[in-house]
Amino acid sequence: MKFYFQIQYKRYYRKIAEMGIHPFLGMGIMLLALIFGTLFLFQKTIYANYIFGFIGLSIASGFNEKQRNEFLNLCFSKSKFYRIRLIENLLHISPFVLFLLYHQDFIMAISILILSLILVFVPLQNKWSVSLPSPFSRLPFEFTMGFRKLFLIYPMVYFLVYKSIGVGNFNLGIFAIGVLVITHMSYYFKPEHQYFVWIFAKNPKAFLWQKIKENLINSSLALLPILVLLSIYFPERYIILMGIFFMNALLMTTIILAKYSAYPKEINLPQMVLFGLSLWFPPILIIAIIYFYKQSLKNLNPILK
Repeated sequence: MKFYFQIQYKRYYRKIAEMGIHPFLGMGIMLLALIFGTLFLFQKTIYANYIFGFIGLSIASGFNEKQRNEFLNLCFSKSKFYRIRLIENLLHISPFVLFLLYHQDFIMAISILILSLILVFVPLQNKWSVSLPSPFSRLPFEFTMGFRKLFLIYPMVYFLVYKSIGVGNFNLGIFAIGVLVITHMSYYFKPEHQYFVWIFAKNPKAFLWQKIKENLINSSLALLPILVLLSIYFPERYIILMGIFFMNALLMTTIILAKYSAYPKEINLPQMVLFGLSLWFPPILIIAIIYFYKQSLKNLNPILK
């Protein structure tokens, strides 16, 4: 059992090192991002505890897939299997429990702790009798796959928009839009196999344009109803909402170009830093787009030439 956790530690260590940063520094950065992200969340919405608890349980449930449990059962006895799973869930849910305790939300903290432990004894089934229908077209495939993995995010976002309108809190609606945009960007963090790029009978420029066009169509499909609703109930903020629409287009374009600027590897730390600076100071987005575009052409040329 000790050997298992040593292997998992080495996997995380190497994964961070592959991002081009010292693993301990990377762990520190992730911890700071979690702290500041949590503080920002609790400042912006009164429903932060529910959102935070949902995120924690989603992470814990990700370690409870049927195939993964079957593999662990083959490697360990039943008692060791349950001990491993209990320790894993406790380790991953503990930061969320501690933050909720810090905010004195004892009921939510205890609830997600108990639920994360119950998940150990309730393996998730990977086989469904019916495929979840997607509102997005099959192109780009990232949106269809992402929607089916994170479909619960969408009702949560629309619920926040509903509450934003109900209580007259425009900032809550903006926060909901932010959650939606970040969710869409997360679909592009993992690179696909080179074969799925190679099969495009296009040059790199045409390939990138098609990916961007398909992304903008699908992201707008989810975003426009929210913008229309907020513009009806907050007509004095329509300029801000129009700006958000164009900012979404820029961010989606940037994340696609960032993905292929690192291809066939995952997006690394320097690219994430440049992208983060772009979010902090939007004019840098133009520089980031130009840089990522040139790097993307360079990486795609050997595959699509």
